[in-house]
Amino acid sequence: DHRDLHSFPTRRSSDLLAKVRECKGGSSDRPVVLMGWGPGAAIAAHVAGLEKVCGVVCLGFPSTSLSGYRGDLGDTILDLKSPTLFVVGEKSKVANTDDIEALREKLSVETGLVIVGAADNNLRISKRKQRLECVTQSMVDRSIMEEIREFLVGILGSVVRHHSGPATFAIPAMTTFCPLAWPGVCLLAGAWLRRK
Repeated sequence: DHRDLHSFPTRRSSDLLAKVRECKGGSSDRPVVLMGWGPGAAIAAHVAGLEKVCGVVCLGFPSTSLSGYRGDLGDTILDLKSPTLFVVGEKSKVANTDDIEALREKLSVETGLVIVGAADNNLRISKRKQRLECVTQSMVDRSIMEEIREFLVGILGSVVRHHSGPATFAIPAMTTFCPLAWPGVCLLAGAWLRRK
């Protein structure tokens, strides 16, 4: 049904917003970070425009929506209230790096951009490119995780010191939310990632 297609993001946003408020438990100083992939990243960013969180990590963030380019006049992402890290593949068909840069310039919050060289929408590098660069997908994934860890350490460093409990990570999925504990694992970084 056509109506279901348009209402799905709204339902997911409402679910995530309720989960964020539940995680905060009435305490506005409890550190909450949202993370999403593809459409889940767009939902996480939308919710972060409605409710202040410590940060947002957007993996494979789509640079367009049903309404046009992200960041155009009237786009709710312009209401973003939290530091945000965008991680996109250089060869992604849904996340044009120039469009993401243009969006970042319009945002009034701290943002970061990690471009995974030769990677697709799913941040995957072809087997051929892996052989040429003498890397594995696991090495690329670990490097992405290190970039995310550095971003989170930067935004959560002072917050975690002033908060007695662990930070909460709510990751929007198709049907459920997964809480994870802070801190993350320290992993290796690679040269095929470009931070902007």
